[in-house]
Amino acid sequence: MRGGYSIIDEPRPGPFARVVVNPLWPLVATMLAGPLYGWGWALFNGFALGSASRWRELTFVGLGVLATVGALLLLGTLKEAGTLTDGAMPYVRVALKALWLTVAYAIYQRQADSFEIHETYGGTSANGPLGLLLVGLVLPRLLSGIKGVL
Repeated sequence: MRGGYSIIDEPRPGPFARVVVNPLWPLVATMLAGPLYGWGWALFNGFALGSASRWRELTFVGLGVLATVGALLLLGTLKEAGTLTDGAMPYVRVALKALWLTVAYAIYQRQADSFEIHETYGGTSANGPLGLLLVGLVLPRLLSGIKGVL
């Protein structure tokens, strides 16, 4: 260390620091557009912010993906065996959404501290609602257009 000090929780913004948003917006994106968009945006935001917990956030997303895949495989097996009825499907959807929101909220909690330090010491934040509009409305339409081409 060269003649100074460092704060462990201090964010170290990356080259995309100008597009950092309040971590609330990726959480809302998960609520409205799903985990693909919300978690992806949250990870991008964490690395752009230089969040002190960005690797932990990546771990949360990895565990969320594994839990989702595991749950879907289990549900498929139960459905084939006839154990899971069609009447249970609304509850299954709620349980999956609860899982996705739990991961998104855990990421939000970790990023909020770094974002507050970022803002307190003069860091700027981009327009979150505009990003939400892009992530929630434009991106899904673009991806559905690509699916038709592929």
